[in-house]
This record gives sequence, C-alpha cells and structure tokens, in this order.
Amino acid sequence: MVDSRAVPKWPPPGLERIQGDLFGVATRAALAGAFLVLPLLFVVTRDAGFATLGPLADAWWVAVALATVGLAFALDAVGRTARTLQRARRGVESGYTSVTILQVLTDTRRDTGFLLAGARHFSEVSAGERAAMARGRVLSGVALALAGLWTVVAFSLGLMLAAKGILSPTALEWVTLGPALACYLVGGITYLWEEARVRRARRAWYAQPRASAEVDAEVSRWRAAAASPESVASVGEEGDGEARVRALSAARVAMGVLALLVALPVLTLVPATAIGPILSAVSAPGFDGYRARAARVEAYRPYSVAGDPSVSAQEAGRILQAVTFAGSGDDPGPGERAPGPRVAERWIPDVGLDNPLGLEPALWGDSLFQRVAAGLTAEERAFLTEVAEHPLADDFGRLARAPALDAASGRWEESFPPGLTMATLPVPPFGTLRSAANARIAAAAEAYARGRDDEAETLLAEVLAVGFLLADDGPTLIDNLVGYAVVESGGAALEQYYRVAGQLGAAAQLSRLRQVAERSALMTRGGEPLGREAWVRSLPDFVIDSALPRGVRWEYFINLTTLAPCLNVNRMVFGTDEEYDAFVEAAGEALVRWPSEEPLFDLARRGWVGSAGAGSRGLIESLAGLYMSTDENSCAHALSQIPTQGF
Repeated sequence: MVDSRAVPKWPPPGLERIQGDLFGVATRAALAGAFLVLPLLFVVTRDAGFATLGPLADAWWVAVALATVGLAFALDAVGRTARTLQRARRGVESGYTSVTILQVLTDTRRDTGFLLAGARHFSEVSAGERAAMARGRVLSGVALALAGLWTVVAFSLGLMLAAKGILSPTALEWVTLGPALACYLVGGITYLWEEARVRRARRAWYAQPRASAEVDAEVSRWRAAAASPESVASVGEEGDGEARVRALSAARVAMGVLALLVALPVLTLVPATAIGPILSAVSAPGFDGYRARAARVEAYRPYSVAGDPSVSAQEAGRILQAVTFAGSGDDPGPGERAPGPRVAERWIPDVGLDNPLGLEPALWGDSLFQRVAAGLTAEERAFLTEVAEHPLADDFGRLARAPALDAASGRWEESFPPGLTMATLPVPPFGTLRSAANARIAAAAEAYARGRDDEAETLLAEVLAVGFLLADDGPTLIDNLVGYAVVESGGAALEQYYRVAGQLGAAAQLSRLRQVAERSALMTRGGEPLGREAWVRSLPDFVIDSALPRGVRWEYFINLTTLAPCLNVNRMVFGTDEEYDAFVEAAGEALVRWPSEEPLFDLARRGWVGSAGAGSRGLIESLAGLYMSTDENSCAHALSQIPTQGF
C-alpha cells in the first residue's frame, strides 16, 4: 500500500492546460472524418457515369453541407493540435519528460496521478499492471488522435495523387481509411482494455470499508512521491531537451501547413461540386419550346418547292453564305469563309417604315398580300419590283431546290484558327437571311400584283424550302431558329395569298393543317424528365435522338462536353474515362453529316471554353489542379478558361 505522501501532485505544475487534450483532438478529428472525409470520399470514388450529378443525384447538396460542417471540425482539430504542441513545448522547456507530457495529454479521466502513484482505487493494483495501464492509456490516446488526423490529411494528399492519376478510386479509399482504421482498432481495443481494468480497480477499491479514510491520506507533494519505488512516473530529465523543443516548434508550424492542406481540397472541390447541379438547370435549351416549334412548322412542309438533285449540298452551303452576307456590311470572322460572290446591295432598302408600303418588312408575311389586294400605287409597285430584282434572287431559288444543305462547307474554313472556341465562333449575320426571306415574299406579292399567280405561289414555296433547309440541316441552334422563323413567315404569306387569290379551299386546308400542327405541338409538352438528375442523365440520349432538331442536339452536345467534367466530384478528380470517350464517338457518328462538319465537331467536343492552349497554366487551373484532373477535358481547365471567354 502506498503512503499518502507518495501520491504526487497531478497534473504536474504547468501542465494543467493540456490535461486530457489529446482525446479532445481525437474527438474533433473523428467528427471531421465523419462529416468531411466520408461524404466526399464516397462521392469522389463512386463512378456513377459522366452524365450524372453523382451518387447522391438530386441530393448532391448533402455532401456540400456535411463537408462544410466537417471542415469546421477539421480546422478545430488541427488548431487544437497546434495549441497543444505549443503548450507541450513549454512543458519540455520546464524539464518534464515526453512520457510525462503524454500521460497528461491522455488523462481524459483525470486519474492518471493516482494510477502512477498507486493511490486510491489503484492501491490494490500491482506496479507492473499499473505501468501497463499507463502505457495503454497513452497508446489509445495517441492512436485515436492519429487515426482522426490521418483521415483528413491522407484524404487531402490522396486527392492530389488521384488527380495526377497516381491513385485509383479504390487506392484512394485504402490510403485514406486503411491506416486510420488500423489506428482506430488499436486505439479502441487498448482503450477498452484499459477501461475494463480501471473499472475493476474502482469496484475493488470502493468495496473496502477503509476507502474513504484512505482518500484523506493521499494528499502530498507530487515530485517527492514520484521517487517512491512503487511509483511508475517518469520524472527524470531527458537528454537534448533543446532538440525536443525545436521538434515541437516545428510540429506546431506544420499544423498550420496541415490546416491549409485540409482546407484547400474542401474550398476547391466543395464549391466546384455545386457548379454542375446549378448550371445543369440552364445547360441545355428548353426541350419543349424547340420541339413544339418544330412541330408547328410541319404544317407547311407539303407546300415547299420540290428538290433538284443537280443542286449539291455543298453548292447550297456556298449560296447560303452569299445570301446571308448580301448587303450586310459585316466582314467574315476568324475561321469564317468569305462569301462568293460578295453582293453589296441590300435585300430590302434600309428605309424601315419609311418604305412606300408603310409596313415593317418583318410583318410582310402577315399583311403584304392583303395590302396588294387592296391596290398598289405606282410608287409602291416600283418599290416591290426593286426588292424583287435583287442580284441573288435566282441564287435564292436555286438554294431552295437543294435536297440537302451542307452549311459548314460554305460557312467555315477547313480548319479553325488556334484559340477559337464554340463561345467565340463567329455567328453569321442571320438578320440578313431573314431580310432575304421577306424580300422573296415581296417578290411573290409583286408577281401576284401582275397576275402571275403560279409564280407567286412558287416564290413562296421557295421561301418555305429555304426555311426547312435551315431547320432540318443547320448544324447550329440559331440555324434552326432562323429556319423556323422563315417557314412561319412564308407559311403565313402563303395562307394570305390563298385567301386574296380566291383559293379558299386551299386556304382552308392549310389552316386545318396548321391547327393540327398546333395541337401536335401542345401534345409535345411534358416530355422533359422530372428532376435535375433525370434531366442530366437524359442528355446523352438527346444528343443522338434524330427526332430532335439538329441544332438542338449539337447544343446539347456542346453543353454536355462543357459541363461533364464538373458534373460530379468523381469526374473532377479522376477525369473522363472510356465511357465518356465512347459517348463522344457515338455523338460524332450521330451529328456529323458532312466532312466539313468535322472541324466543328472537334471544336464542340471541347465544350464552350475550348481546349488548353500552349504555355504554362494559369493560377486558377494550377490551384484547382492540385485536387482535380488537368487533362484537356478537365473541370480545372474549364474553370480556368471561363474568365478568358467572357462568361
């Protein structure tokens, strides 16, 4: 039995502020692992596909919320560790041994003084068993703290290696969780072993009648009692105390580096996690709107002029470029072909409402034939004749008879200049093409005014045919939209022509077809998948769905290639894979109709922001590249390019 004077003061003077702190670090680090590492590790290592928001789908925000909370725990754990190291250094400077400091750090029950001295409920425990319990207490505390800190630090470092292709998803899991689980196992078993012996000692002690009397006898000075043969305290001086002080100071500084290391992947990946879900809501054109518009114009398809096999798709592309630039005054942009021939004369004189008809040209399809039927003045007739005799009038008619349109062959060069992206690709002056369609409606009205009804109907059929060429074969969304607008203007003019020409049966039939098309357009609504995740998953199918407008499919493809690297954390870290490459190949087969569209597809597969240029990476890409893949299809690259593209 140990005399009360053999019980040292505990904790030793100056070490009161670190008593039990190591378990506080272990608790915060474990919470950081649960809230920060495990959710992110789950979404990072689960490959749910490239066209998905990740394994949590529409609940993607859960990982963001948990990681935000977990980051607070992680920074608290690192901060507590740094503070503990600072206080431990002061203990070393005061002459305490490392063993004593560790015993204080792991004294979460605040009874280690009794354990070391063999006092109170440890008075019946042998010195050898008490020494084993003291070692077990230190081992469990160190192992549990190390497990938690390893989890957050190894995850951060593992992400860097995974982003460079060094670690696979499975390897990242093992590197992060394997050693931590081993430490948790050792620490947990040791803790339970030591806890069982403490409880046994307490039961044995408090069962004795003299227990309360012994408590009063255990008050004495700590250092004097530590010299007792029954004590297992280590109070002697260790050699090279200055080296231990320097080591603890360096470790404290390292905690600041670790805090940055832990925070960076969260501050990089967590905000990026929200990019895909947020932008996916606007990443593709409105599904119902364009499909409905395409359905409405189908009423006019039987009335378009018949095709002429002698007009090749490539010739049609060259004519379209000439028609589009006629009188526009715009110069071709980078990668854009110069029109041939270049005609400076406008399709409609630039007089606006001051034209003799007093009607806005954009409204000629709705009202011009009624105005002609009411009678024209000589000035009005002369104006219509001037509009009808444009130098490219015959070319417009030949374009209308093309069975197919290769717009790319006449619009763009065989290769695009370096640095050009889909975001900076020049847009042709399609307003001029709309003017050309209105001019041909005016030519039809002029022919009707002269009594040439067949010619008037043919000219309107040409307008419809040109509109359908753009709507069906145009490789861009704006091609399709302009095509719909041209068809709608020509169709409205054709119906008005039938009415003023007295062809009421034809007018009624066209009206019925238009009403059927309108009802069909209404029935197309409701086809959009419900939920953001379902919408994203449907995008690859939309790209290869030939029933959708062609330009819309190209738009889906461009948006998907832009966002796919950022849609989920797995692709941010590990980059694209064979599934994505297979999709791009299938998309090329579905979208590219002519060799001239190959350069456009090569541009489109790089997304709106394009591919990485030569030279060093920018700050954004370098920072994001610490924890993200940095290939040309990576999210890190996409983020770095956004400022340069003016988004």
